[in-house]
Amino acid sequence: MEVNSNIDPANIASVSGFYGPGAWSAWISSLASAWYTIITRPDASGSSDIVVTLLYTNWAAVDLLVKITSKPENASYAAVAAATTITLWGSVHVIMQIAVCVTIIPAIEPPRRRLLLCVVGSFIPFLASVWATWDTLIAYNTTAPPSTSPSQSSDSDFWYSDFDDGYWTTCGFMFHGLILTLVCNHLWLVKPGFRALICSWCFIGSFALTVYIGYQSSPGFIKPCAPQSIHEPDQAFALLCGLAALVYQVGPDAWHRIKDKWHGRAEYRFEMLGVANPDDAV
Repeated sequence: MEVNSNIDPANIASVSGFYGPGAWSAWISSLASAWYTIITRPDASGSSDIVVTLLYTNWAAVDLLVKITSKPENASYAAVAAATTITLWGSVHVIMQIAVCVTIIPAIEPPRRRLLLCVVGSFIPFLASVWATWDTLIAYNTTAPPSTSPSQSSDSDFWYSDFDDGYWTTCGFMFHGLILTLVCNHLWLVKPGFRALICSWCFIGSFALTVYIGYQSSPGFIKPCAPQSIHEPDQAFALLCGLAALVYQVGPDAWHRIKDKWHGRAEYRFEMLGVANPDDAV
């Protein structure tokens, strides 16, 4: 289908199933799993929960780099938008994890492996984001259908917003780069210190900017526009895998918490009755 088709001016039909509802939902599940781990077990030595998030985000970032270096006349605006959405939000979550690790966790020692994975894993998304922000994509706006680009700006093709230019988008990604630089300097420190404070303020500014841009945008800002349905086998399977991974990560902890809570109530009942708990008998 042509990009300038009257039926599908943004060429949404060409968006890969990689950005479909099932794959997107599985990615959200991986984000939830990563956040669950860092909140409930901030000192955990393993970092496998963040790997899926980083892989999906980096794949989208590479896809974005491929698309923005292709000829604009052969571009699919919806495909570029989908890749940008995942790259942006993946980067935001990685930066949030870094900020939590170096500022909120009062670590005896910060989770270095997770920090290292986040810093290394955010390099390609950062590169793709900056590349997509500068004048590389100006050519897209000269060929974009009017219904696709309301303000003919470099960010409107991706976020469907009403901004006049890509200035604020550029500022947001510059904040991103500053945060990564500060974190690299901070990685080997035990206590957060002044640089971590600056890092957190940069993060807050970048996140506030992202929320403001999102407020000006349509729902496509959060979820990629894709033609696939969740009822399609590949999308349903991706969703099932994501949920299974989430249950595998969260399930054991949740079960132990429920079991301990129930055991505590049982102990209280036996204590009130003045009898011994038969489960404690040797």
